[in-house]
Amino acid sequence: MERCQARELATWAYRSTLKIPTEGSLNNIKIVSRDLVFANNKFTRVTSTDALAQQITNQVTIWLNEWFADPTIGIDYAGFENKRYTNNEIISSVTQSLYKNLNILLVNSITVSRNLVERKITLDINLETVEGNMVIII
Repeated sequence: MERCQARELATWAYRSTLKIPTEGSLNNIKIVSRDLVFANNKFTRVTSTDALAQQITNQVTIWLNEWFADPTIGIDYAGFENKRYTNNEIISSVTQSLYKNLNILLVNSITVSRNLVERKITLDINLETVEGNMVIII
């Protein structure tokens, strides 16, 4: 595959995980550990609530300006690393990112849990979506 075609495919795959579909149910290429899943000579697909959960997970875990196709998607994690943000500041940043997804109607709650030993933050996100209520732990 030529480099140009690979870039176009990657752009389409990424955008399909973050944008509202034109018609019908959600239907995206499956992404695991930031890689497209390819099996039996075709891309593996996810639909409906699994597709939406993947959209939300991708949106919250990608860095702001990380993806060339849409630099507005993501969170400014560089600020998280260098400063001691409060839980409210983290919740505000995540909420702003989530509302960029047209499939999210309402963010009900976000709970932040910190593991200071491993330097990790876990988010428990409860939201209303076009597919109904959803709880995602990231």
